[in-house]
Amino acid sequence: MKLAEARDIVRAGVMNTNLTETNTPRLDQMIQFILELVIEKAKVTRRTDTAPTVTDAAGIDITAQTNLANFLPATMTRNPRISYDEVEHKSFDTVRRKLASDTSTGQPTMIAWDSDAASGFLYPIPDAVYTISFAHAPELISWIPGINQPDGADEEVTLNIPDRILRPALVYGVASALVYHQQEANPWAIVGDRLFKQWLDELPGMVDPDSGAEHDQDEDLSQV
Repeated sequence: MKLAEARDIVRAGVMNTNLTETNTPRLDQMIQFILELVIEKAKVTRRTDTAPTVTDAAGIDITAQTNLANFLPATMTRNPRISYDEVEHKSFDTVRRKLASDTSTGQPTMIAWDSDAASGFLYPIPDAVYTISFAHAPELISWIPGINQPDGADEEVTLNIPDRILRPALVYGVASALVYHQQEANPWAIVGDRLFKQWLDELPGMVDPDSGAEHDQDEDLSQV
């Protein structure tokens, strides 16, 4: 969904509440706040991207891959993997000590970052090129609130959240929050706020890819 459509949905949601302050900066700030909350709660931007290791090199720059250019280790939803094998996310000190005491090579089983995603380190040192998959939930796409660029570029910003999640977040979350901020006794805002909180609590189960999946009673999920 484009930002222009998201703004229109919110404005339509507050149309009959006598709310007059729907200027673009205020709309955008509330859209950003609510959508960041949704991402934090349920990781609705989750995706999986890959990056190759370098033979005989402990270092790895995740951001060198186009799809991972803005990658942040904190947004990972699980440990990275090489095929079905986990690469454990460890502290930098842990991996640094391992590399200092053991320079053997093989398939990496640990990864750590020093200061940012461009400064990753693997242990053991890769003995070949391995493809590591990163399951992560990127942050909300950024834009400057209320900046109506002459070419309309801001309205062409594509929000990186699925439409089925965006619409209730905009109607129940953003619109009701805008009204409630100015009219706490407004019945529409009170109902909308309650519906949003209920929906937000249920959201993780709605977007979890394993939600509703059946597992064999003796299945070892630690190996999945």
